[in-house]
Amino acid sequence: MHMDRIMLVRLVGEQAAGLYAAGARLTEMMHVLPLALGAVFMPRLAAAFDRGSTAYTKVARTAGGLVLVLTVPAALAAPLLALWGIPLLLGDSYRSTVAVWQVHVWTLVFVAIVSLRSRLWVVKRRTHWTLGLALITAILNLGGNLILISKYGGIGAAWSGVLAWGSSALILPWFMAGPARSMSRWWGIGPSRESDPTD
Repeated sequence: MHMDRIMLVRLVGEQAAGLYAAGARLTEMMHVLPLALGAVFMPRLAAAFDRGSTAYTKVARTAGGLVLVLTVPAALAAPLLALWGIPLLLGDSYRSTVAVWQVHVWTLVFVAIVSLRSRLWVVKRRTHWTLGLALITAILNLGGNLILISKYGGIGAAWSGVLAWGSSALILPWFMAGPARSMSRWWGIGPSRESDPTD
């Protein structure tokens, strides 16, 4: 998750990396939301999984809904909060961080979805799905950074993160048979085999 900062130093310079890191750090501090939610729901998910498909699906969808309720409003509020919040917290010299954070904060939504999804797959003993998608996400982020940082600096790194995490959360699983069935059940869309709790 920190390759963006390393690449910014190499491609643009330490000042741009520092300004970017300040905005990224604010987003990372907000990751307490999905971590807390995952800690709360993990025992319930495991217990529901043992009871069968219907109970597990209900708990998983409740957790997924809460992820969106907590993170999407936070990302929507960021543009306004950033305008006065970043200068207040970090000082006037960090005003250029505002634009970076207004983009980067959207990774919160996607990281939260991926974090909870990983816990769902741990319960179902499908950790290899998580590993495969994490590898693809890292490759996408690396490629995005190579293309966008040299042109757009910190904003480019922020967009690269959003695109990579967004792809991992919302697009990539649908191209894999097992994860696609799991996502269908979790979000309640598309075909899923409700009788099989291991999907």
